[in-house]
Amino acid sequence: MERSRDMQVSVISAVANLTMSIAERQMNQAVNRCREIGVNPKSECIELSSPGKGTVLFIKSKSNQVIAGFQSIGELRKSVEKVADEAASEFRQYYESGCPVDKHLADQ
Repeated sequence: MERSRDMQVSVISAVANLTMSIAERQMNQAVNRCREIGVNPKSECIELSSPGKGTVLFIKSKSNQVIAGFQSIGELRKSVEKVADEAASEFRQYYESGCPVDKHLADQ
């Protein structure tokens, strides 16, 4: 099985009980990291309901019939740019490998 070159990629940046400007900074960092490797993802920022505060960045790719996901969760004293970089680095490894499935699905 080969991965199609026609990959659909989306970035979702979410915050709970934090300003949307934080979600936007996180999203912009991830989008820029994707563009560095020639991928122009769709992107959106969303606000989640939660009793606490936090951020999450999720990158979803779809190629052929395979969907892969890459995420990072914010932590106290971790910049939102680092959150985005962590997920983007995982995606980059997958993208540049050319493998049809991500490392987590490959061992199933």
